[in-house]
Amino acid sequence: EIAAPAGELRLNRPAELTGEARYYFGLPVTSGRVAWQVTRQPEIPWWWRWWGMPGGATEVQPIASGTTALSADGTFRVAFTPAADENDKAKGLTYIYRLESDVTDDGGETRTGERTVRLGWAAVEALVEKPADLVVEGRAATLVIRRQDLNATPRPGEGKWRLFALERASRNG
Repeated sequence: EIAAPAGELRLNRPAELTGEARYYFGLPVTSGRVAWQVTRQPEIPWWWRWWGMPGGATEVQPIASGTTALSADGTFRVAFTPAADENDKAKGLTYIYRLESDVTDDGGETRTGERTVRLGWAAVEALVEKPADLVVEGRAATLVIRRQDLNATPRPGEGKWRLFALERASRNG
């Protein structure tokens, strides 16, 4: 099992994730080998589709890989840098980093674990939940604004919002 990050991870800064291997009966796997790989998958913002650009995610790219040993308590650590191109800051991209690990004990039995984290140039985002695609004048509507990190964990803090009325376009112009 790969644990959630102990602290906040940032792009282009060293990161560390911790894993733990246990036998089915609960005791730690005390010796063995861990082979691991980290990949990155850029996520294209949903609003890029409005300009005819592809939506969804793009190709998976390898970032780092290696091997490490298990400690006496069955844990292991993986260190890597979640690299990203500084030129992508203005594009609004976020990235999915996936750590996959294969633990092989001394008896040759292998188990696999994985953890994904989403990182971006900003660590917090605001999401607006609305009941429908349009809010109609004269009808009550509720908008819920959630402030969260990129892995959907709620984050406290202040924010500002504004609601704009759209004007009907002229048929003549």
